[in-house]
Amino acid sequence: MSSPNRAGDTVADPAVSAGTIDRRSKAHPASRSASATMLSDAMYRMKQRVRSGPARTIAHRTGLLGAGRAIYNRMLLRRGIARREICGQWVDFLVRSRFEITEIDGLFEERAFIDRCLSCLRDGDVLFDVGANIGIVSLAAARRAEEMRGVAIHAFEPEPGNLRRLQDNIELNELFTVNIEPVALGRQPGHAELYLAEGEFAGGSHAIARTQATGGRSIRIELDSVDNRARVGEAVPTVMKIDVEGAEMEVLLGGERTIAAGRVRELFIEVHAGRIFTEGFDPQRMQSWLEARGFELVWSRPRGTEIHQHYVLKGC
Repeated sequence: MSSPNRAGDTVADPAVSAGTIDRRSKAHPASRSASATMLSDAMYRMKQRVRSGPARTIAHRTGLLGAGRAIYNRMLLRRGIARREICGQWVDFLVRSRFEITEIDGLFEERAFIDRCLSCLRDGDVLFDVGANIGIVSLAAARRAEEMRGVAIHAFEPEPGNLRRLQDNIELNELFTVNIEPVALGRQPGHAELYLAEGEFAGGSHAIARTQATGGRSIRIELDSVDNRARVGEAVPTVMKIDVEGAEMEVLLGGERTIAAGRVRELFIEVHAGRIFTEGFDPQRMQSWLEARGFELVWSRPRGTEIHQHYVLKGC
Protein backbone atom coordinates (compact mmCIF):
# COMPACT_ATOMS: atom_id res chain seq x y z
CA MET A 1 0.00 0.00 0.00
CA SER A 2 1.20 3.50 -0.59
CA SER A 3 0.20 7.01 0.25
CA PRO A 4 -1.68 9.78 -1.53
CA ASN A 5 -0.15 13.03 -2.80
CA ARG A 6 1.79 14.99 -0.22
CA ALA A 7 1.97 18.68 0.52
CA GLY A 8 4.78 20.38 -1.37
CA ASP A 9 5.06 17.68 -4.02
CA THR A 10 5.11 18.71 -7.67
CA VAL A 11 1.60 18.28 -9.07
CA ALA A 12 0.49 17.83 -12.65
CA ASP A 13 -2.07 19.81 -14.62
CA PRO A 14 -5.09 20.56 -12.36
CA ALA A 15 -7.47 19.05 -14.91
CA VAL A 16 -5.79 15.73 -14.30
CA SER A 17 -4.84 16.05 -10.64
CA ALA A 18 -8.41 16.95 -9.72
CA GLY A 19 -9.47 13.55 -10.97
CA THR A 20 -11.01 14.78 -14.23
CA ILE A 21 -9.50 12.48 -16.82
CA ASP A 22 -8.88 14.05 -20.22
CA ARG A 23 -11.06 11.94 -22.51
CA ARG A 24 -8.55 12.38 -25.31
CA SER A 25 -6.04 10.49 -23.18
CA LYS A 26 -8.39 7.61 -22.44
CA ALA A 27 -7.92 6.05 -25.85
CA HIS A 28 -5.48 3.18 -26.17
CA PRO A 29 -1.80 4.27 -26.34
CA ALA A 30 -1.67 3.69 -30.09
CA SER A 31 -4.04 6.62 -30.68
CA ARG A 32 -2.03 9.16 -28.66
CA SER A 33 0.69 11.51 -29.84
CA ALA A 34 3.33 9.17 -31.24
CA SER A 35 6.20 11.60 -30.69
CA ALA A 36 5.35 12.27 -27.03
CA THR A 37 4.90 8.58 -26.30
CA MET A 38 8.13 7.56 -28.03
CA LEU A 39 10.14 10.27 -26.30
CA SER A 40 8.87 9.53 -22.80
CA ASP A 41 9.32 5.77 -23.34
CA ALA A 42 12.87 6.31 -24.60
CA MET A 43 13.70 8.45 -21.57
CA TYR A 44 12.26 5.79 -19.29
CA ARG A 45 14.45 3.10 -20.88
CA MET A 46 17.49 5.34 -20.62
CA LYS A 47 16.71 5.99 -16.96
CA GLN A 48 16.70 2.24 -16.27
CA ARG A 49 20.07 1.78 -17.94
CA VAL A 50 21.79 4.24 -15.60
CA ARG A 51 20.26 2.97 -12.36
CA SER A 52 23.55 1.41 -11.25
CA GLY A 53 27.17 0.81 -12.16
CA PRO A 54 29.62 3.07 -14.04
CA ALA A 55 26.92 4.75 -16.12
CA ARG A 56 25.15 6.02 -13.00
CA THR A 57 28.43 7.26 -11.49
CA ILE A 58 29.32 9.19 -14.63
CA ALA A 59 25.83 10.64 -14.99
CA HIS A 60 25.82 11.70 -11.34
CA ARG A 61 29.26 13.36 -11.45
CA THR A 62 28.51 15.29 -14.61
CA GLY A 63 25.11 16.44 -13.39
CA LEU A 64 23.35 14.65 -16.24
CA LEU A 65 21.48 12.38 -13.84
CA GLY A 66 19.72 15.20 -12.02
CA ALA A 67 19.05 17.20 -15.17
CA GLY A 68 17.71 14.18 -17.02
CA ARG A 69 15.48 13.21 -14.11
CA ALA A 70 14.03 16.74 -13.93
CA ILE A 71 13.24 16.77 -17.66
CA TYR A 72 11.73 13.29 -17.46
CA ASN A 73 9.54 14.24 -14.49
CA ARG A 74 8.34 17.47 -16.13
CA MET A 75 7.44 15.62 -19.32
CA LEU A 76 5.40 12.98 -17.51
CA LEU A 77 3.66 15.51 -15.29
CA ARG A 78 2.75 17.59 -18.33
CA ARG A 79 1.20 14.54 -19.99
CA GLY A 80 -0.32 13.36 -16.71
CA ILE A 81 0.07 9.74 -17.78
CA ALA A 82 2.84 7.15 -17.58
CA ARG A 83 2.58 4.25 -20.02
CA ARG A 84 4.26 1.00 -18.97
CA GLU A 85 4.66 -2.47 -20.46
CA ILE A 86 4.08 -5.20 -17.87
CA CYS A 87 4.45 -8.84 -18.90
CA GLY A 88 3.60 -7.94 -22.49
CA GLN A 89 0.58 -5.84 -21.46
CA TRP A 90 0.42 -2.05 -21.94
CA VAL A 91 -1.07 -0.22 -18.97
CA ASP A 92 -1.46 3.52 -18.32
CA PHE A 93 -1.19 5.20 -14.92
CA LEU A 94 -2.20 8.69 -13.92
CA VAL A 95 0.74 10.64 -12.50
CA ARG A 96 0.13 13.75 -10.43
CA SER A 97 3.42 14.04 -8.54
CA ARG A 98 7.10 13.12 -8.50
CA PHE A 99 6.28 10.54 -5.85
CA GLU A 100 3.87 8.73 -8.16
CA ILE A 101 6.45 8.68 -10.97
CA THR A 102 9.02 7.15 -8.61
CA GLU A 103 6.48 4.58 -7.45
CA ILE A 104 5.50 3.51 -10.96
CA ASP A 105 9.11 3.39 -12.13
CA GLY A 106 9.75 1.03 -9.21
CA LEU A 107 8.15 -1.58 -11.47
CA PHE A 108 11.65 -2.11 -12.86
CA GLU A 109 12.70 -3.69 -9.57
CA GLU A 110 9.55 -5.84 -9.27
CA ARG A 111 9.20 -6.95 -12.87
CA ALA A 112 10.24 -10.59 -12.28
CA PHE A 113 7.74 -10.91 -9.40
CA ILE A 114 4.88 -9.36 -11.37
CA ASP A 115 5.70 -11.31 -14.54
CA ARG A 116 5.54 -14.59 -12.64
CA CYS A 117 2.20 -13.63 -11.13
CA LEU A 118 0.64 -12.76 -14.47
CA SER A 119 2.16 -15.67 -16.36
CA CYS A 120 0.55 -18.22 -14.04
CA LEU A 121 -3.03 -17.14 -14.81
CA ARG A 122 -5.32 -19.71 -16.41
CA ASP A 123 -8.84 -19.59 -17.81
CA GLY A 124 -11.37 -19.40 -14.97
CA ASP A 125 -8.91 -18.17 -12.34
CA VAL A 126 -9.85 -15.81 -9.51
CA LEU A 127 -6.99 -13.48 -8.61
CA PHE A 128 -6.96 -11.73 -5.23
CA ASP A 129 -4.61 -8.73 -5.35
CA VAL A 130 -4.25 -8.12 -1.61
CA GLY A 131 -2.71 -4.71 -1.00
CA ALA A 132 -3.53 -3.59 -4.53
CA ASN A 133 -2.12 -0.08 -4.11
CA ILE A 134 -2.77 1.88 -7.34
CA GLY A 135 -3.54 -1.28 -9.31
CA ILE A 136 -0.24 -2.23 -10.94
CA VAL A 137 -0.87 -5.99 -10.73
CA SER A 138 -4.66 -5.82 -11.05
CA LEU A 139 -4.62 -3.70 -14.19
CA ALA A 140 -1.93 -5.73 -15.94
CA ALA A 141 -3.80 -8.92 -15.02
CA ALA A 142 -7.06 -7.48 -16.35
CA ARG A 143 -5.37 -6.54 -19.62
CA ARG A 144 -3.98 -10.08 -19.89
CA ALA A 145 -7.39 -11.54 -19.00
CA GLU A 146 -8.89 -9.91 -22.10
CA GLU A 147 -7.21 -12.73 -24.04
CA MET A 148 -8.55 -15.41 -21.67
CA ARG A 149 -11.88 -16.80 -20.52
CA GLY A 150 -13.59 -16.35 -17.17
CA VAL A 151 -10.75 -14.71 -15.22
CA ALA A 152 -11.94 -12.60 -12.25
CA ILE A 153 -9.77 -10.02 -10.51
CA HIS A 154 -10.42 -8.60 -7.05
CA ALA A 155 -8.31 -5.63 -5.92
CA PHE A 156 -8.24 -5.18 -2.12
CA GLU A 157 -7.16 -1.69 -1.03
CA PRO A 158 -8.46 -0.01 2.15
CA GLU A 159 -6.41 3.22 2.15
CA PRO A 160 -8.59 6.05 0.74
CA GLY A 161 -5.86 7.81 -1.24
CA ASN A 162 -4.70 4.63 -2.91
CA LEU A 163 -8.30 3.62 -3.51
CA ARG A 164 -9.01 6.84 -5.44
CA ARG A 165 -5.92 6.34 -7.57
CA LEU A 166 -6.89 2.72 -8.20
CA GLN A 167 -10.37 3.80 -9.34
CA ASP A 168 -8.91 6.50 -11.59
CA ASN A 169 -6.48 4.07 -13.21
CA ILE A 170 -9.24 1.54 -13.84
CA GLU A 171 -11.29 4.25 -15.56
CA LEU A 172 -8.28 5.49 -17.54
CA ASN A 173 -7.64 2.01 -18.93
CA GLU A 174 -11.35 1.16 -19.21
CA LEU A 175 -10.70 -2.12 -17.40
CA PHE A 176 -13.98 -2.25 -15.54
CA THR A 177 -13.72 -6.01 -15.01
CA VAL A 178 -11.50 -5.31 -11.98
CA ASN A 179 -13.60 -5.71 -8.82
CA ILE A 180 -12.64 -3.04 -6.29
CA GLU A 181 -12.73 -4.25 -2.68
CA PRO A 182 -12.28 -1.28 -0.28
CA VAL A 183 -11.33 -3.50 2.66
CA ALA A 184 -8.26 -5.19 4.10
CA LEU A 185 -7.98 -8.95 4.42
CA GLY A 186 -6.96 -10.31 7.81
CA ARG A 187 -7.45 -13.16 10.22
CA GLN A 188 -11.16 -12.48 10.77
CA PRO A 189 -13.84 -9.93 9.83
CA GLY A 190 -14.05 -6.75 11.87
CA HIS A 191 -12.17 -3.47 11.98
CA ALA A 192 -8.58 -2.36 12.52
CA GLU A 193 -6.47 0.77 12.74
CA LEU A 194 -4.36 1.46 9.65
CA TYR A 195 -1.32 3.54 10.60
CA LEU A 196 -0.27 5.91 7.85
CA ALA A 197 3.37 6.44 6.99
CA GLU A 198 4.59 9.99 6.56
CA GLY A 199 7.09 11.62 4.24
CA GLU A 200 7.18 12.25 0.52
CA PHE A 201 8.50 8.81 -0.38
CA ALA A 202 6.77 6.72 2.27
CA GLY A 203 5.62 4.49 -0.58
CA GLY A 204 3.85 1.32 0.49
CA SER A 205 4.53 1.75 4.19
CA HIS A 206 1.02 2.05 5.60
CA ALA A 207 0.47 -0.81 8.03
CA ILE A 208 -2.04 -2.29 10.43
CA ALA A 209 0.65 -2.59 13.12
CA ARG A 210 1.93 0.73 14.50
CA THR A 211 5.50 -0.58 14.58
CA GLN A 212 5.42 -1.10 10.81
CA ALA A 213 4.67 2.52 9.94
CA THR A 214 6.64 5.67 10.67
CA GLY A 215 3.64 7.95 11.11
CA GLY A 216 1.38 8.41 14.09
CA ARG A 217 -1.89 9.17 12.29
CA SER A 218 -4.30 6.29 11.78
CA ILE A 219 -7.65 5.61 10.17
CA ARG A 220 -10.20 2.93 10.96
CA ILE A 221 -10.66 0.37 8.19
CA GLU A 222 -12.87 -2.64 7.58
CA LEU A 223 -11.44 -6.16 7.72
CA ASP A 224 -12.64 -9.30 5.98
CA SER A 225 -11.07 -12.75 5.60
CA VAL A 226 -10.73 -15.26 2.79
CA ASP A 227 -12.50 -17.94 4.83
CA ASN A 228 -15.39 -15.61 5.65
CA ARG A 229 -15.84 -14.76 1.98
CA ALA A 230 -15.96 -18.47 1.19
CA ARG A 231 -18.47 -19.05 3.99
CA VAL A 232 -20.91 -16.43 2.72
CA GLY A 233 -20.60 -17.59 -0.88
CA GLU A 234 -18.42 -14.83 -2.30
CA ALA A 235 -15.48 -15.35 -4.66
CA VAL A 236 -12.66 -17.59 -3.46
CA PRO A 237 -9.16 -17.11 -4.90
CA THR A 238 -7.19 -19.60 -6.95
CA VAL A 239 -4.24 -17.17 -7.09
CA MET A 240 -3.23 -14.61 -4.47
CA LYS A 241 -0.73 -11.77 -4.56
CA ILE A 242 -0.08 -10.49 -1.02
CA ASP A 243 1.79 -7.26 -0.21
CA VAL A 244 0.58 -6.01 3.16
CA GLU A 245 3.57 -4.60 5.05
CA GLY A 246 4.08 -7.31 7.65
CA ALA A 247 0.49 -8.59 7.86
CA GLU A 248 1.03 -11.45 5.41
CA MET A 249 0.48 -14.17 8.03
CA GLU A 250 -2.77 -12.50 9.12
CA VAL A 251 -4.05 -12.85 5.55
CA LEU A 252 -2.92 -16.48 5.34
CA LEU A 253 -4.40 -17.41 8.72
CA GLY A 254 -7.66 -15.79 7.66
CA GLY A 255 -7.74 -18.17 4.71
CA GLU A 256 -6.49 -21.29 6.49
CA ARG A 257 -9.56 -23.44 5.78
CA THR A 258 -9.66 -22.37 2.14
CA ILE A 259 -5.93 -23.01 1.75
CA ALA A 260 -6.09 -26.38 3.52
CA ALA A 261 -8.92 -27.42 1.20
CA GLY A 262 -6.63 -26.95 -1.79
CA ARG A 263 -8.66 -24.16 -3.35
CA VAL A 264 -5.69 -21.78 -3.67
CA ARG A 265 -3.22 -22.94 -6.34
CA GLU A 266 -0.51 -20.26 -6.27
CA LEU A 267 0.67 -17.61 -3.83
CA PHE A 268 2.86 -14.60 -4.59
CA ILE A 269 4.00 -12.96 -1.37
CA GLU A 270 6.16 -9.94 -0.63
CA VAL A 271 7.61 -11.09 2.68
CA HIS A 272 8.64 -8.27 4.99
CA ALA A 273 11.51 -10.03 6.72
CA GLY A 274 11.88 -8.90 10.32
CA ARG A 275 8.53 -7.11 10.25
CA ILE A 276 5.99 -9.95 10.33
CA PHE A 277 3.98 -8.93 13.36
CA THR A 278 1.97 -12.14 13.82
CA GLU A 279 3.19 -13.64 17.09
CA GLY A 280 5.34 -16.74 16.65
CA PHE A 281 6.03 -16.25 12.94
CA ASP A 282 9.03 -15.20 10.87
CA PRO A 283 9.75 -15.88 7.17
CA GLN A 284 11.05 -19.40 7.85
CA ARG A 285 8.06 -20.33 10.01
CA MET A 286 5.72 -18.90 7.42
CA GLN A 287 7.34 -21.12 4.81
CA SER A 288 7.00 -24.14 7.10
CA TRP A 289 3.33 -23.29 7.69
CA LEU A 290 2.68 -23.24 3.94
CA GLU A 291 4.68 -26.41 3.29
CA ALA A 292 2.61 -28.20 5.94
CA ARG A 293 -0.45 -27.31 3.86
CA GLY A 294 0.91 -28.69 0.61
CA PHE A 295 2.74 -25.70 -0.85
CA GLU A 296 6.23 -25.68 -2.32
CA LEU A 297 8.46 -22.62 -2.56
CA VAL A 298 9.49 -22.55 -6.23
CA TRP A 299 11.07 -19.09 -6.46
CA SER A 300 12.50 -16.53 -4.05
CA ARG A 301 14.32 -13.27 -4.66
CA PRO A 302 15.38 -10.52 -2.24
CA ARG A 303 14.32 -6.94 -2.93
CA GLY A 304 15.85 -4.56 -0.44
CA THR A 305 14.56 -5.54 2.99
CA GLU A 306 11.75 -7.61 1.46
CA ILE A 307 11.71 -11.03 -0.18
CA HIS A 308 9.53 -11.88 -3.17
CA GLN A 309 8.33 -15.47 -3.03
CA HIS A 310 6.25 -17.74 -5.26
CA TYR A 311 4.54 -20.80 -3.75
CA VAL A 312 2.72 -23.48 -5.75
CA LEU A 313 0.38 -26.14 -4.42
CA LYS A 314 2.01 -29.51 -5.06
CA GLY A 315 0.41 -31.47 -7.85
CA CYS A 316 -0.94 -28.40 -9.66
